[in-house]
Amino acid sequence: MSCLARLAKVPDRVARKPWRRWLTGSVVILDDASGLSSVAAKPPKRVSQKYGYSLPEEYTSLLDRLKERRPLEQLSRERDERDERDEMDERENSRQRNREFWSTARAFAKQRLAGSSPDSSPSELRVAKLHESLWLEELRTHLELQRWSTTVEEIQFSRKGLAQLEISKIFDQFPHAFEALHRGVRVKIRSGDGEEFSSAVQPGSGSGTLLASLEGLENAQGPYQVDFLPMRFPQRAMHRALDSGRAGEVLNEVQNGDEKDAECQTEQSISLPGSLNSCQKRAICSALHSRSRLPTVIWGPPGTGKSTLAAFLIWQLVQNPRAQVLATAPSNTGADVLCAKLAKIGLDESRMLRLNALGRDVKTVPEEIQAYGFTSYVEGRSVFQIPSLPKLQSYRVVVATCICAAHIAEVMRREGGSAWFSHVVVDEAAEATEPETLVPAQLASREGRLILLGDHFQLGPLVLSSVARRIANLDESMIQRLANERFHAAEGLSRDTLAVCETKDLFFLTESFRSHPDILEIYSKVFYSGQLEHRHRRVQNRLLPFFQAQGCHSPIIMHNVVGQEGSDTGSPSLFNLEEVRIVQHYVLELLAATGPDNRPLLAPEDIGIITPYAGQVGTVEHFQGQDACGRTIGELSDMDCQEKSVVILSAVRCQNGKEEGKSTDPGLGLGILLSLWQETARPLAEIASTAHDGDNCAIATSPLRKGTRFAWKGSVHRLSHALLEGHRFALEHIAEGESLTSWSLPFGTALRSLKPGDYCCNGLMLKALKGRRDVDFHLPETPNFSDPDTSASCPFHFDESTFVAGKQASLDLAADSTFEGFARTGGRGVGTRNKVVLIALTVSSASFVRALEAKMTSLESPNLDGVVAVAHNEGESKVQNNKELLLRTIAGFIVHPNTGAALVVSTGQERSVGLSELKKCLQAYPADHVPHEFLELSGSWQADLQRAQEAVEQRLAPRAAEYCRSTQPVSALCIALQCGGSDAFSGITGNPLVGEIAKLLLVRGGLALLAESPELVGAEPYILANCRTLEVARSFLNLTERYKQYASRHGQDAAGNPSGGNLFRGLYNIVIKSLGASRKKPPDVCLDRCIEYGERVGGNESGYYFMDSPGNDLESIAGQVASGCNVIFFVTGNGAITNFPFVPTLKVVTTSGRFKILEKDMDINAGLLNEGMTMNDLAAQVYSLMMIRVASGMHSKGEMAGISQVSIWRNWFLDESQQVSDLQAEFNYEQRDLEGTALKVKQEWLPALSESSECFLKDVRSKGSLPPIGLILPTSLCSSEVARLASRRLNEELKVTDESGLEVRFVALPHSEGCGGSGGEQSETIFQRVMLGHLLHPQIQQGFLLEHGCEKTHNDWFAARLERRQGKSLDSFGWASVQSDGGIEAVYQIIADFFKARQPPRPPAEPSALRLALLGDAAPQHAPLLAALTRKVVLAGGTVLLAASSPLLANHAFTGACLYEELPEKLLPPTVAYAQVPTPGLHVMEVPSTASYLEVVCGMAPGVHCFLAWEAALGGGCRPPAHPFVPTVTMSAEPHPDVDVVIEPEDMAKALEAMLLAIQKAVHGGPTKVAAQGATDFSVPRGITAVSL
Repeated sequence: MSCLARLAKVPDRVARKPWRRWLTGSVVILDDASGLSSVAAKPPKRVSQKYGYSLPEEYTSLLDRLKERRPLEQLSRERDERDERDEMDERENSRQRNREFWSTARAFAKQRLAGSSPDSSPSELRVAKLHESLWLEELRTHLELQRWSTTVEEIQFSRKGLAQLEISKIFDQFPHAFEALHRGVRVKIRSGDGEEFSSAVQPGSGSGTLLASLEGLENAQGPYQVDFLPMRFPQRAMHRALDSGRAGEVLNEVQNGDEKDAECQTEQSISLPGSLNSCQKRAICSALHSRSRLPTVIWGPPGTGKSTLAAFLIWQLVQNPRAQVLATAPSNTGADVLCAKLAKIGLDESRMLRLNALGRDVKTVPEEIQAYGFTSYVEGRSVFQIPSLPKLQSYRVVVATCICAAHIAEVMRREGGSAWFSHVVVDEAAEATEPETLVPAQLASREGRLILLGDHFQLGPLVLSSVARRIANLDESMIQRLANERFHAAEGLSRDTLAVCETKDLFFLTESFRSHPDILEIYSKVFYSGQLEHRHRRVQNRLLPFFQAQGCHSPIIMHNVVGQEGSDTGSPSLFNLEEVRIVQHYVLELLAATGPDNRPLLAPEDIGIITPYAGQVGTVEHFQGQDACGRTIGELSDMDCQEKSVVILSAVRCQNGKEEGKSTDPGLGLGILLSLWQETARPLAEIASTAHDGDNCAIATSPLRKGTRFAWKGSVHRLSHALLEGHRFALEHIAEGESLTSWSLPFGTALRSLKPGDYCCNGLMLKALKGRRDVDFHLPETPNFSDPDTSASCPFHFDESTFVAGKQASLDLAADSTFEGFARTGGRGVGTRNKVVLIALTVSSASFVRALEAKMTSLESPNLDGVVAVAHNEGESKVQNNKELLLRTIAGFIVHPNTGAALVVSTGQERSVGLSELKKCLQAYPADHVPHEFLELSGSWQADLQRAQEAVEQRLAPRAAEYCRSTQPVSALCIALQCGGSDAFSGITGNPLVGEIAKLLLVRGGLALLAESPELVGAEPYILANCRTLEVARSFLNLTERYKQYASRHGQDAAGNPSGGNLFRGLYNIVIKSLGASRKKPPDVCLDRCIEYGERVGGNESGYYFMDSPGNDLESIAGQVASGCNVIFFVTGNGAITNFPFVPTLKVVTTSGRFKILEKDMDINAGLLNEGMTMNDLAAQVYSLMMIRVASGMHSKGEMAGISQVSIWRNWFLDESQQVSDLQAEFNYEQRDLEGTALKVKQEWLPALSESSECFLKDVRSKGSLPPIGLILPTSLCSSEVARLASRRLNEELKVTDESGLEVRFVALPHSEGCGGSGGEQSETIFQRVMLGHLLHPQIQQGFLLEHGCEKTHNDWFAARLERRQGKSLDSFGWASVQSDGGIEAVYQIIADFFKARQPPRPPAEPSALRLALLGDAAPQHAPLLAALTRKVVLAGGTVLLAASSPLLANHAFTGACLYEELPEKLLPPTVAYAQVPTPGLHVMEVPSTASYLEVVCGMAPGVHCFLAWEAALGGGCRPPAHPFVPTVTMSAEPHPDVDVVIEPEDMAKALEAMLLAIQKAVHGGPTKVAAQGATDFSVPRGITAVSL
């Protein structure tokens, strides 16, 4: 079937729909309407002049009771994150709430209408229905505008001085809504410094840009809160028009018609120009002389000359000296166009007024009609005014929008006049609702005529409320109602029907002058029953030679572009870069086309570019730049009232699988030119870059589709597969066995022959990508290159005979500069910050220093930059191989130049690292030059907090405040060069940039410190090429080889360093990552010295140093800070959120696209180097405008965000004398779940307890509910502090209850794993069991997974493992990504929205007996009581869990009273693995040798309801930290303020009852001492084969 035949068979019901709705479909808008049905409706008031125009009470009650709507940008992010099933469920729920709300509103409306007078005429009933519909539409407007609230960082200003707000999200999600509302919307902006600005939305808004007249805003500071408010003037104007007497007459005439057919003079009796066709002449005759009371309707399809006819008709009308015409259109654009045409005809300013709204900015009026406005000067600027009644009546023609005409009615009411216009003309009347049309109609005189021009098959009224549409057909224009109801035109536009219509003053213009007949034929058949007649004009064929040259016989070319859709994070707006390029190319081709006289056939203004997405509009404008001048680029609505010789439609959406190429089948579109018939090859520089000119592989600079053609060295090649941004493809023929190169160094060996365009892929990258849900294209099945061997068994060969000593860049004293810093004594250097640092000696005191920090937030003192905690996870392992570097690091923190004073907190009961050892270490440091104290905890939390607070406030803070900033030489700066979340562009933009900044610092005497040993493995040739001495070169190589040995003895390899985010963004292996990382040292900068992790650098040293450290960026940074770095440069490709507590971090993003997404959290955009900015210019700017200012006290983005974290090089299990083979015999080496049988307990007599306690033992929910927890689970260490911040804010800002009315408490579980370490399957299994065990804990009401974005254990990693859990749907969890969703504040909003949503009811739980974990030890006289409790729980069907390291297992008083069988000589083997959920009974949990006490607790938590911590001996030391949400009940036989329950063990029954009562209260949400104190923490251990990479 041909295209035209297919289109001709479109059903009538479709053909009758307006074009716009038929092409774009409908918009579903979801509402939240919980709990609204109880509002009672009142009967309506009588329809009269006193009709209440404010929103009726019933509707305002609905509005007030409606929950706060979520802003649009948050809904966009949620929609991006939800998978298909989640989105379907959310849609269904929202639709249900939507139906409930609007069914209530509809019921109100019906009740109100039912109270109307039974004597009301049809027109009166029609008015009443329209009143109700307008209120319903206003209600909908209120709801929608709440969703538009957004925040923008920057506001641009047009050349005319108008504010330009980028709101493409609104345009793309609700295009109909915004177009319908922008005529009556006011924008309110609140600047970052608190100033407020307000303006009506200005004409010209569209395609994602809103214009507003906001004087003074250019001087205000961002960010800007943008809110949208409805303007009541349009609503009030329409209500008043409905109640006017003239409106009632018009409606009555429309409703009943005129029994007498129209009579008019023949066209021969009127002098009309010959250019008019017969139908146009008949229409003019009717408008001039018809005596019918019906409005004259001129129905003008596209190209039939309707707009020209409107102007000529008005001109003819005013030839009668008694005629006065009100000419209107629904939009400012339509009114301006009409005014311009009348001006061209000859109406001057004395006879015609362009009446503008008071809120319109004069600058938005086209220059050719500015003289027709009525203005006055107010406060030095020209503003529009409304003339007096005599002045208005002096004009022959007044042009206005329909709503603005209400100002005339206001003047009449105020000054006592009556309607005087002989004719009211409404152009584009099909776009106006009936009440909107009645606003100007009411201004016609008693005998005045109403003339409507339009075409309801094009753009109709845009009404948001479906209820309003149903009650009164509000979306049906008056012109449509006349055509369909009165003239029955909807039944078919036959010639006979049209002839009858003309007798009723409806004229259908059939002759089309605009389009080529092939284009006209399409829409004539589809929409107008084939009644349009083509009228030839030479201009229609002027471009035919151009099209024929392309092999097309008609001016229609369709082309399928196999491109790739993209969108900015947080925005639903799409763009397609491939289409943009093709559109741009075609525009240039069209403008270059010439006629026989060699003159251009087209001017720029003859071309219109239409695209349905604001994102594509902006992209087209960006790419065309200055060339876009004159052309109209926008959405369909932007072409309203415009005529173009050529229209190019960029459809954006892709249909993969179709063959690329042209088509002349017009069924693929409506006369629209899409693209070129053949794609030309693109220069390599347009799609990719190379790290070095000699490389045989290129890096894709944007996502590329399969088959993309590119030109390289005179040849054209095609890509073998679709490529992600940052991934590599071959540029040359690479034979099997040859090296693949970047930066002219090898990163792999070809496994088979590669040809230009082949996707370079190794096994590691393919495995990582195949596990991600966001890779939706076909990947190669097998790798085509292998990675270099970076294992310890393959050491780097260094030929020392070829070594040439390097020379450092000379000092440039003339370039010396200064900054404002804190000068320290004792050789400590100069601080960039002055903080009191609270240092936990080990993880055991970490929760204490965090609690102390929280109490110090309000401490303010001159010159003091704050009080910060340094809490870490180290120092409490059974095997502590990192003790030396741990002590060195803490000592470095104490004497750091940014430390104004320090407090070191110790429990006095540390397992491996004691305070005496730290003091001994400090003897080699200038500790005497730092105000510092040591606090050993006494065991009383509150008393210790009070002592610590006094130490800080009374002694340490005052001494630190004695320092003040002074001018210091820049040579005192020591910068840490660091990277994390790297991508393929890190080595091209970000790393070279910070290297250049380091060079600028070095020549001024400063120091730069490079780190991360595994991330230089593979880049040895580059580093060794420029070292100060041979000894330095040897030292560097020794450190990297030592690191390889460290990893190897644990069974690991530096090859495991690249994270999931690295692999996703093009860093295929450690070598290619190292080659980029090494660019932090410029080739002409010499490596001066190599140091150990945390080794202190003197305050007067200068040069370029390297420090041994893992590739884990947090652990590496801690070492650099301990060495003395006072500014950190952190390069990130993915957008890592990394900050240190007391040293400012400047985050450098490698690409502009990523910087735009994370601008609130990133400091420097290195992507500018890809956009033409030179390295020298950008480095100089960052050096002076960022580094110097931040060093002098300006806050970095990280400091403003208020989050930071510390992780010290984590402990490892094997020392240098051991190998991984020594571990093979370890118990449960592979960390599999154990299937051990529960230990048998004695079944001897136990005292009976109360019914309540007995029931509780058998079912913990029998006497109460488990307190609901909203869990925010960070998937890695890098999102941990963001999760902690989110939980704290949610608990402060959000009150959420579950179905039982219990308040949900929000908890985060920050940890130090998930990235930057490697331990094989053992560590992965441990991590998985711990994290999923917590996520699926019975207390968790809802779980939210928060990924950083570049870790190994990302959201998809968790999703895959959750799906393996039978019966667990991913839909029940929330998901967000810090990097992909726009940074810290953006993900907080996503998290908050997830938990704000109605809490789902927890599924009915099966009865669950008590599951209890026992901690601590008991004296021999008290052990039998714990044994009795254990037996009581187990015999009731419950579970008791002990750690394998529990001293109770070695307590013979306990085991003898508890176990059925005698305990063997050695400790019992574990019955469950670490973090494994046990079955009922008494179980022993395996404990990794590297686990601390806190990590033992976190391993037991997934399997228990409560911890019972028995305090055998109360004395010195801090209570061990408890779990964040599984309650810990502390018990003892001795009184103590930090104990929950003091037990009297003499009476066993009474003691057991008291113990179970305390446990029951805690399990049901009662307070415990440790929770109230904040003495909680969380940590995940590593396996015995794990190392930091």
